[in-house]
Amino acid sequence: MKEIQSFSHVGINVRSLAKSREFYEKLGFKTLIEDEVTDPTAAKCFGLKEWRSVRYAMLALGASPTPTRLDLNEFRDPKYVEGGPQNVLNIGLNRLCFRVSDIHKVYETLKADGIEFISEPSGAGFLLTIARDPDGNYIEFFDQNLIPQYVA
Repeated sequence: MKEIQSFSHVGINVRSLAKSREFYEKLGFKTLIEDEVTDPTAAKCFGLKEWRSVRYAMLALGASPTPTRLDLNEFRDPKYVEGGPQNVLNIGLNRLCFRVSDIHKVYETLKADGIEFISEPSGAGFLLTIARDPDGNYIEFFDQNLIPQYVA
């Protein structure tokens, strides 16, 4: 469909907007806007009957006119809903993946900055490592320069 022009953003519901924003800023994201939506008519856009308060922050990575963006949402009223334990086998979004130029430097820098990783850089013919954000979401860092078919 030619009217769909590009990828816009990924929305992530978070327990704490401040903690999640701090985490993604450590990865290099910049906060474009942080605000609160209290207009009850906005709930319809998301298929909800109502809401009274959701805080959000739109973050961007990169300096292109269409950067990678994250929309972090902290539902305050009504509160977010806790799901079951997350793991990579769950149906739905299972991880965000960021292309990196030096996976070892990314790993060492972020680990020293307090980011929790579930694996060290490893792979068979490629290198990747996975961390968790403050809400337990898997964040993958992938050195795709090692796989020619991934380089555009």
